[in-house]
Amino acid sequence: MCIDLKVKVAVLGGGPCGLTAAWELARNGVEVTVVEKDAAVGGLRKTVKKNGYRFDLGSQRFISKDVELVDYIRHINL
Repeated sequence: MCIDLKVKVAVLGGGPCGLTAAWELARNGVEVTVVEKDAAVGGLRKTVKKNGYRFDLGSQRFISKDVELVDYIRHINL
C-alpha cells in the first residue's frame, strides 16, 4: 500500500533565512506559505521608507567564511 502525502509547510518569518528555507522547500515540490508580521519581507535585511527618507534596518552585506554558501548565494537567479 502506497500513501501519497502532499506536504504543506508554513515558514514563520520572511527574512533571509525564512525566504531561503521557503525557496528550497518549494524547489523540492513542497507547498510553502511564508507568514510575515510586517507589510514587506526582508526581516532585518530590508530598506524602509519614512517621510521621504530610506533607512537600512540591518547589514547590507553578506559575509560568510563558508565558500560553498557564498557561491550558492551568488548564483541565485531571482
